[in-house]
Amino acid sequence: MGKHLIHAAVALLLLGGAAIPAAAQSTPAQTNPGTETTDPAAVPNLKLTAAQKQTIYSSISNQKQKETAPQTFRATVGAVVPTSVELQDIPKTLVDLMPELKGYQYAMVTNQVLLVDPKNKQVVEVIN
Repeated sequence: MGKHLIHAAVALLLLGGAAIPAAAQSTPAQTNPGTETTDPAAVPNLKLTAAQKQTIYSSISNQKQKETAPQTFRATVGAVVPTSVELQDIPKTLVDLMPELKGYQYAMVTNQVLLVDPKNKQVVEVIN
């Protein structure tokens, strides 16, 4: 299975021009009552391509149970992930393909993959 995942990921990376819906791209942080956010401009930009985002989503959504976040939480770049949402280490196969993911964690919330800086629990990328 690991080899198939790597082959699929490499194929997707080679198709770097593949488009994914605009909704799958990062959205700016919004001010919502009960949700901590930070200026998205201050959040690290991983500069992931559409193909890389699709690879991440495909890999993680197939293996991770989806979590339910508190109703006040809005998954946006700059938002702070609530302590009730469990963060996981990014799979080694993905880090090997995309070294820029090293040191980040993820959560799968409402069919979205959140890439999170574990130091401050801040969302750096939302992929859906």
